[in-house]
Amino acid sequence: MTLLSGAARTALFLTVLLPVYACQNRPPVALSSRFSPPSRQSWPGAAAESDPAHPCRVRVTDVRDLRTDPEAMGATVGRLIRSADTAAWVRSGFMSLGQDRRLQMLEGDGPNDLAIEVDILKAYAMSVTGETRAANVVLRLHYSRYGAPSGEQIYRGTENGVNWANGEGETQSSFDDALADLLKAVDRDLVTRCASNAK
Repeated sequence: MTLLSGAARTALFLTVLLPVYACQNRPPVALSSRFSPPSRQSWPGAAAESDPAHPCRVRVTDVRDLRTDPEAMGATVGRLIRSADTAAWVRSGFMSLGQDRRLQMLEGDGPNDLAIEVDILKAYAMSVTGETRAANVVLRLHYSRYGAPSGEQIYRGTENGVNWANGEGETQSSFDDALADLLKAVDRDLVTRCASNAK
């Protein structure tokens, strides 16, 4: 067995513990509970050629955060990332799909053509290098039609971007971009399921 010298042990200690110490002694990045669609992207359905006579009524019945720590959102260059209400952020993302004129997004109980329950499985960011950050969101959707289950699907959204200043604005944008990436796939599936229901 090779024993580390005193200097090597000290270097190892600093390498492992200093990043943890830095995270604990810097204020966390606080995320908003409101989702903002990225302006540089064409949001689903925003350019639909015509308004449908009867948009599909999609009701978001529940958003559940199944993570061990609902406020933990990872870390970026020595700063923890925290969210006071990740479920509200995800819910506002789904409600933004109402910009697709083929869909009418609703909340709570009531008449609908398609109902969904959302489970938050993962939502975190991490520094890939000192200059880049990756944000990831993983959700599971439970679909039901007229009160009867009609399947479930897991969706993943990612965003890889440059970490310019390690600030709240760019960190929020990374998460919004990752959720937007996921919601594009959800939008396609909602429209397809609604069309199937109408037949």
